[in-house]
Amino acid sequence: MPAQGIDEKTLLTLDCERWGLTRLHIFEEAAVRSDKLEAFQKELSEIADIRSDSVSRLISWGRDGEELFYADEMLDGEPLPDYLGRAGGVPFCIAGKWLQQLFVVFESIKSLPFSLERLTTLNLQVIVDMRKEVRPVISEFYGWTKPGVQVQEHPTEWYFAQIFCSLIAGVPVRTFSSHSLLRNFDELDDNVRDAAQAAINEISGGYDRLKTAMIDLASQCKESDEDATQLPQMPVRELVRLGLEGTYSNKAEFEMLSEFGRHDEYYAVSSVIRGSVANIQLIPGPGSIPREGWFNQHHIATGRPGRGLLHQLQLNYLEDRDPVTLIGEERIEGIDLASLVAWHGPVEPAEVRGFAKKLSHAIDVLKQNVGSCPVW
Repeated sequence: MPAQGIDEKTLLTLDCERWGLTRLHIFEEAAVRSDKLEAFQKELSEIADIRSDSVSRLISWGRDGEELFYADEMLDGEPLPDYLGRAGGVPFCIAGKWLQQLFVVFESIKSLPFSLERLTTLNLQVIVDMRKEVRPVISEFYGWTKPGVQVQEHPTEWYFAQIFCSLIAGVPVRTFSSHSLLRNFDELDDNVRDAAQAAINEISGGYDRLKTAMIDLASQCKESDEDATQLPQMPVRELVRLGLEGTYSNKAEFEMLSEFGRHDEYYAVSSVIRGSVANIQLIPGPGSIPREGWFNQHHIATGRPGRGLLHQLQLNYLEDRDPVTLIGEERIEGIDLASLVAWHGPVEPAEVRGFAKKLSHAIDVLKQNVGSCPVW
C-alpha cells in the first residue's frame, strides 16, 4: 500500500486476534540506533493513548530485528497528497471544515507527540466514515527524535495554514509564504485570507484568529458542497471487487455494484441475491484465515443462533471465494447505533434501559446455544 515516510513500507494485513484488516508500517533498519528505538517506543505509547475518530487507532507496535513496526486500523481511503494530486482542491468551506476538525483533535491532546508537532499533508489520509462523510484522519506517524529534543519549528497555526492552502489549491506538498501564495487566495473572504496570512507570518494571536476563521468558513457548508467533494480511492474495496470478478466461471448468484457509492453501507455491499435485495458482508476468505480459525470464529457467528427473534437479521447467503467469504444478510432500513448516537446526541435514560434489556436478552439467548461464537 502507499507509504508516506522515508524508508517506510506499508502492507495490508489481517489482525488474527480481532479478525480485522490493519495496515502494517515497517521502518527498515530503524532499530539500529538506540536513541531512535527509545524515541519510537515513547512516541507510539503516547499515540496509543489518543482517543479520537480523527486519529487512526494503533493496534500494536514493536521491534523485529533491525526493523521497527506499528500496525493501525485499516481505514479504507487515500493519502491526502495522492488525493489532492488526483482530485485537485476541495471547496473553501470543506477545507475550513476539515481544519476545524483538526483544531478539535489537537485541543483534546494534552501533550502532542513529536510526529504531530510538525503536521503536514503527509500525515493525513482522506476517508469516507460511517456517516458517509468525506474527511481527513491523522494516520501516519513518523519523524520521531530523541526524547526531550525540541522539534517544532513553527507554531501550530503555521502548520494548519500550510495544510489549508494545500487543500484549496490542490497542491499535494508545498511550503507557502506570504510571497508565494496560491492563485485562488484572493477569492477567499477577507477575514479568512487575513487569518491565513497572519498564521503563515507567525503574527501573535494567529491561532485563535485562524480557528475562528475556519469555524466561520465551515458554517457556510451546504449539502451541495459535501456532494461536490470527490470521494477518495478505496483500495480495499476495489481489491475485493476486482478479486471477485475473476473467481466466477459462470454467472454468480448475486449481483454486486461495480462501484461503491457515497451512500452505500459502510460495513456491507448492497447486492441482489436470487432476485432479492440483500447486504453482502465481506470477511477475509480461507486464503487469508486458516481454515480452523475461520470455522471457530466466523462459521459459528454466521449460524446466528436466535436469529428467528425480532432482533436478529436473517442470513440468506454464504459462499467461500478465494479473497473473501461472502455473507448475505437480510436488508432492512435503518442505521447503526454508533451513527444514531453521533447524529442525535445523548439518549434518554428510559430509552437506554429499554434497549439494554433487549440487548441483554439477545446475548443470553445466544450464549445458551452450544458452540456460540466468542465474539458475542
